[in-house]
Amino acid sequence: MLKSVGMSNCNPIATTIDPNVKLMPLTDSDPHIGNVKFRCDYLSGLRKLIYPTVTTCPNLVYAIQHLSQFSI
Repeated sequence: MLKSVGMSNCNPIATTIDPNVKLMPLTDSDPHIGNVKFRCDYLSGLRKLIYPTVTTCPNLVYAIQHLSQFSI
């Protein structure tokens, strides 16, 4: 799963997401705005995490829910 989203070299951590970090949507000047491939890859990565979250890793629910707010 990590290889398919380009994160095969990532390092594991004990916490999924810091609840004190404020994520911001992309600005209008960001080159990813309007990039269909970027949006599809982002949504695909989130979808791939939903099944393991629901079935085996409930600690990921907050992170997935928080990141999914930036899917528009």
